[in-house]
Amino acid sequence: MPGSLLLTTPPCLITVSYAAAWISGALLLMTVAILLDRLRSRHRINQQLQMQQKEIEQQNRSLRHLLHEKDWLLKEIHHRVKNNLQLVMSLLSSQSQYISNELALTAIRDSQRRVQAMSLVHQKLYGSDNATSIELSYYIRELSSYLADSFNTGQRIRFEFTLEPLEMDVSQAVPLGLILNEAITNAIKYAFPDNRQGIIAIKLKHTTAAAYTLTIADNGIGIASGFKHKKPASLGMCLMEGLSADLDGHFSMENDKGTTVRISFAYDHGMKKSGLTGSNICREQLVEG
Repeated sequence: MPGSLLLTTPPCLITVSYAAAWISGALLLMTVAILLDRLRSRHRINQQLQMQQKEIEQQNRSLRHLLHEKDWLLKEIHHRVKNNLQLVMSLLSSQSQYISNELALTAIRDSQRRVQAMSLVHQKLYGSDNATSIELSYYIRELSSYLADSFNTGQRIRFEFTLEPLEMDVSQAVPLGLILNEAITNAIKYAFPDNRQGIIAIKLKHTTAAAYTLTIADNGIGIASGFKHKKPASLGMCLMEGLSADLDGHFSMENDKGTTVRISFAYDHGMKKSGLTGSNICREQLVEG
């Protein structure tokens, strides 16, 4: 038409536009498909993680239950051992009522104190949150108090304590308790004759990274010269030496303004698994004597 311009789009351009739109739509669909697949994958992973988390929680609950049962069983064992040892003490006490021989009575009373030293370990294990170890410093104070009451020392003999904290396994606490019992008993019985007054000083010192030294010292009359070389040795001396060996420790006794008993031991090495125990060593030495 004259005087006007008709604008027309070339066919090739229309084809290109359709192709570009189709490609864009395809890319959009692919992007959406990829995103949906990722979402589904994340959902599956989340479900798997939730299932694994539930399994872990269930396993943790089972482990806590087993641990609780283990602690309960250990406490029950300690409780029964303590009761059985108390029964032994009662039997020894009953037996002493029918004995008139002074030496036999002394032997029975010494045995009662040894049993009590072991019973006290299990009593503390039963009464504590930790059923496998005890705080040795508390045990030393309680055992000393029991022995003082057992001999009715009153105010005549005073105890002094310098004790560093130490959590000790039952396998070491029992032999160390027996050594303590012998050393303290000997000090009470022999260091202060004629009702003399005196002091028993007990020290527990951390010497190296894995070693401690336990010292029981009195300011009494001391031991006779050459006492350790007498044969047969006393049962108490045999026990202290033999049980120190069971602890892989070093035992010594000397005169130093009284009698000083010293045991050095590595607290984390545990008991020997083979060889003679302290009581077996004593039995052999006494038989040989």
